[in-house]
Amino acid sequence: MSSVVVPTCNNTVEIPSQKSTEDKVYSIEIALLIASLYAPLLNTFERSYFYRHKSVINFIIQHKLTLNNYLETFSRLNLNEEIELLSNKEHLSTVEKYFHDKKLTTIICNNYPVRWLSTANLNIPPVVWMSGNIFQQKAISIVGSRKIDKETEDATILLAEKVALEGYTLCSGGANGTDTIAANAYLKNEGSQYIEILPRGFTDTELEAQPAIEKCLISKYPPGSIFTAQQAHERNRFIYAFSNNSYVMHARCGKGGSWSGATDAIKYKLSRVHVLNTENNLAHDALCSLGANSFTTENINLA
Repeated sequence: MSSVVVPTCNNTVEIPSQKSTEDKVYSIEIALLIASLYAPLLNTFERSYFYRHKSVINFIIQHKLTLNNYLETFSRLNLNEEIELLSNKEHLSTVEKYFHDKKLTTIICNNYPVRWLSTANLNIPPVVWMSGNIFQQKAISIVGSRKIDKETEDATILLAEKVALEGYTLCSGGANGTDTIAANAYLKNEGSQYIEILPRGFTDTELEAQPAIEKCLISKYPPGSIFTAQQAHERNRFIYAFSNNSYVMHARCGKGGSWSGATDAIKYKLSRVHVLNTENNLAHDALCSLGANSFTTENINLA
């Protein structure tokens, strides 16, 4: 079999500008081709299929390729896996429905999480599944352990209320404990929008449901993908990278998802990390020594 000969590129995707109506139409058609290529289950293909996606997407954008004109170019580049997938009419019909229903978005669409695009050290997915829409990108992330004491719970509620009252979007992971307490307090205080980033794919029910205007679910995993610890660990990076500032309310020192997520965020500069200073937050000193900022409920500055 001939090898793939897609030109190499840098590690970013060059997002096309949309200066005219014609540009916008082209961008929609280009986005639909990208969605059709990268919406399937990840384990359907060899890993190299996804390793080369940035080069393929940049080539698609550069040459304004769509579902109507890709075949000759893809054949010349020996993109045989891509051609085989795009020949599946049932697959194309399903992706087109989800795309036009705004259940998925691509790396070149306006409703893709914008901060992910500019965050280095983040392997961003070419396609993201959504239930709801992102109305504004000014966000704060709140994360922490599933089991927290009363002092930490009160601090989480106070912080979430402040996030709501100052007009920020709240981003979290939807887990029991800190995540859920923050989300409930935020929505109770009429927060503008809560973003929940899932560690699994959507269920059919979630995809078909009419989303609440104040809530948006996002997943980088295809529908039907079940929860795994590895996916939860990967997902945590995207919670931090969604916001300029992330607040860790509690973590177990040296273990658990809250700890690994916070240390990854500090190491890879995914977000400015702030950690609550309480007597029972045993990870506070360790995270601050790695580069996190200490905060208390008396000195919260969201700007």
